[in-house]
Amino acid sequence: MCWRSSDTHRYSSLGHRSAFHPAWTTRLFSWPLLNQALAMLGGFLLAVTLVAWRRRTHDRDDEPEWATPAAAARWGRWAVYTAVARWLFYAASRYAWRLGIPLLVNDEFIDQLHAEGGAWAGAWLATFAVIGACSRLGWYSGGASGSRAG
Repeated sequence: MCWRSSDTHRYSSLGHRSAFHPAWTTRLFSWPLLNQALAMLGGFLLAVTLVAWRRRTHDRDDEPEWATPAAAARWGRWAVYTAVARWLFYAASRYAWRLGIPLLVNDEFIDQLHAEGGAWAGAWLATFAVIGACSRLGWYSGGASGSRAG
């Protein structure tokens, strides 16, 4: 609910913050974006509160079958691979646009992207998408818990 409640400017501001293109700085720190960030923070705090309450008031015995550790080991691998594939496809499209290949877009979009300097920003975001995809592989391998699976 928190992630779906606002528009795409939130994602743009997070991704382009480190690029510091002069045309984007006026959109990065506006009141509507700050308001959205505060609303999201409130949503996350509410979610954390509800999870803590549920853990205190419910037993582990009434846990659904799909939420058991054995079931998570079965379907978790596919969830991680799906997340990795999504981010690698995103990165491939942004790298293709940087190279002038109109992957899923028309030639006019590519020309406009290169004219405004946005192709480099897309490559920048694609690089971090690849880093994020690699970190997601660590979820399945057990790297986040400090032990290696396998």
